[in-house]
Amino acid sequence: MSKLSRILGYALLIAVLPLVLQAQMGQGRGNGQGQGNNAANKAKQMNRMFDVNTVSTFEGVITEVVIDSSRNRNMTGIHLMVKTGDVVKEVHVGPVTFLNNQEMTFEEGDTIEITGSAVTLNSKDFVIAKSLNKGGKALQLRDDTGKPVWSGMMKKGKQNRNN
Repeated sequence: MSKLSRILGYALLIAVLPLVLQAQMGQGRGNGQGQGNNAANKAKQMNRMFDVNTVSTFEGVITEVVIDSSRNRNMTGIHLMVKTGDVVKEVHVGPVTFLNNQEMTFEEGDTIEITGSAVTLNSKDFVIAKSLNKGGKALQLRDDTGKPVWSGMMKKGKQNRNN
């Protein structure tokens, strides 16, 4: 599958998924108040959870690419299920709006090296990715303190929507 068709596929999924989720949850058209707050709070919580003391690097094979859609399209994220040994780890990569502008794509069967912080939330273990290496290409997602490289981009997008 070409890079362009993958990007178009992700874009279509991003456009349609919120409508499907809205219909499944029985929500009609509303004023949208509070929707961005939930997504923003989730992102802030994730940033606070990044623990420099639990950062490690591991390699594995992608078994599934998951699009995690919140109510706010700018916070729709990509998670990877990565098999390393006998264990499958859930890896939180970053928002689709950021990742669509990067040269790295993700498919089942890809071998990938991940550096990230192992965390637990509500008895669920996952990894918050700091950087990825795949096929000789590197993708930096967070700085050494865990701050996302897209954080300034998301703020600009929010300001532009409100104008």
